[in-house]
Amino acid sequence: MNEESGSLAARIADAARLWWEAHRPGGEGEQRGDPSAFARLRRAARTVDALAEPATIALWRMLPEDWRRTYEREEKLARTAALAHVLAFVREDTPGVHPMRALGPERGEKPERAKLKPMRLRRLLAAREPDELAQAFRRLVALADRRIDVGEVAVAVLLWSDAIRTRWAFAWHDAGWASPGGAEIPAEAA
Repeated sequence: MNEESGSLAARIADAARLWWEAHRPGGEGEQRGDPSAFARLRRAARTVDALAEPATIALWRMLPEDWRRTYEREEKLARTAALAHVLAFVREDTPGVHPMRALGPERGEKPERAKLKPMRLRRLLAAREPDELAQAFRRLVALADRRIDVGEVAVAVLLWSDAIRTRWAFAWHDAGWASPGGAEIPAEAA
């Protein structure tokens, strides 16, 4: 990831976290969130249904303007709706814990023993369209017991590409350090 896209990813992650914190039910302190909006987003059968929710449009407006204003705007709006749908299922944000490491096999463990089974991993990596992404990431959140890194999920759903799919696959195998753009040495050797 180059410096510019890294900065974009960080801004997307921050915006998604702010939106999730503001809208989630049972927020901290006096912030109650909007339980009915999240309930409607969870019931959305397709991304177009999620677009009908004002909370989805609020998320769109919070995302970095330079990302929103560029090409493929309809695709980006559909992915934003998919993201709103997925984040409505999250109960706890776990920043710093990559979803693939939380759900992948432990070092030395057989892949079949991972929370995210190899077949589901293949389905996730094969997802391309916003409705497919919504379904795959909703299942991912469920497998994570609704506790997942909101920022990582946001960046993945909105910027889903071959490069991100590759990094997520490497992370699932606990080899994120070896992925293109990853750190040069394994974490335990550092």
